[in-house]
Amino acid sequence: MIRFFLPLISALLFTLSFAPFHPHLRFCIYLVFIPYLYAILHSKKRAFLTGFLFGFAANAGILWWISAMIVEDVSRILIASGVALLIIYLSLYWGLVAFFISKMKNRSLAIFSLPFFWVSLEFIRSFTSQLGFPWGSVGYAFSRIPSLIQIASITGFPGISFLILFYSSLLYWSFTQQKWKRSVWGIAVFVVLFVIQVVAGNAIIARAQQGQTVKISLIQANILPEIKREHEVDERIAALERLTLTAASHKPDLIVWSETSVPCYYREDSDCIMRIKDIVRRGGVPVVAGAPEFFVSHKKKERKRYNAAFLISKDGETLGKYR
Repeated sequence: MIRFFLPLISALLFTLSFAPFHPHLRFCIYLVFIPYLYAILHSKKRAFLTGFLFGFAANAGILWWISAMIVEDVSRILIASGVALLIIYLSLYWGLVAFFISKMKNRSLAIFSLPFFWVSLEFIRSFTSQLGFPWGSVGYAFSRIPSLIQIASITGFPGISFLILFYSSLLYWSFTQQKWKRSVWGIAVFVVLFVIQVVAGNAIIARAQQGQTVKISLIQANILPEIKREHEVDERIAALERLTLTAASHKPDLIVWSETSVPCYYREDSDCIMRIKDIVRRGGVPVVAGAPEFFVSHKKKERKRYNAAFLISKDGETLGKYR
């Protein structure tokens, strides 16, 4: 019975490692995979099911809120069903990791194979175009702890996930050793590596802070989803105007609006975008604006849509964009 609850314990710790919980709880991520590994290695015949159960409970813990979204002309039941299917799909990856680990003959090799299998499948999951969904990746747990994520400048985001999973494997290996000297050595290695990571991360941050200071204002209009779906352009532009002009009065070097904050497709000649540019001119501060964009491909005769960001100069000129 206890093996059945172990994946649920891991899922609870995983959920606590992400927002909206306190940043100090992010360190639970180091303990998440200890009961997970125990359950897999002690029930190899049901390893996939064990991993799938962990994945389902963990993904439900961090993605349940999507089912509460309000989408025009779409029923709550349909949205909840879509979220359930998404969670089931994501849980397959977690089950596969457990299955691969269970096939390893050597116990220590099986324990330390966790970061390799997990990060590989995380990468595949984020890389695929139609089925890609990188939310809830392990490394995101430390998004609000800058000193622990500086390794990303060398390894990219997968390196953060790998290091977390390696620490978890090392702790599990240390806790399950029959000889206490091995346990002490394992925990000592964990402490030394963790201290090096923190010290190096803080050193990188301190060095970066010696550069020029830039003052940036971030604008979050906090528009309700139902208003977004109903295309109430005037109300949304009014909110952006009020917040932007208030921010501009504090003389920042740059103002950044949130993702898809512009309530229309970004077309230079549209009335909506002209109004947006007028706001920027009156503020006298460059703005990075999130906006949807589309263009018609004449070769393929299709309309391509993008979630984009645009840099608008203080004179109202579009200087650049990122799709």
